[in-house]
Amino acid sequence: MYVRVTTFEVDPSNVSKLAGKIAKIAPIARSLPGVADIYVAWRGDGHGVVVSAYESEDAAKKAVARLQAVWGELAGVLKSPPRTDSFEQVEHVIG
Repeated sequence: MYVRVTTFEVDPSNVSKLAGKIAKIAPIARSLPGVADIYVAWRGDGHGVVVSAYESEDAAKKAVARLQAVWGELAGVLKSPPRTDSFEQVEHVIG
């Protein structure tokens, strides 16, 4: 397993738009080959995080181009480019 954690920030005045935007991009995210799971979480102050688990690092690398299109859908509400960290050592604890 391989995990990417992406942080993002939107203007608090746009937080109410996030759920609709995420619903629009969810089918694209679900169709990414090698994706095991994706969570998106955010706060009212506009700070958010996406946690994406992939079957492998190779699958995560192959998803990059399509993910750029996904982030493009959020460009109108983002305050700055998202920041992504990757983790190759992953332990599933609960669930």
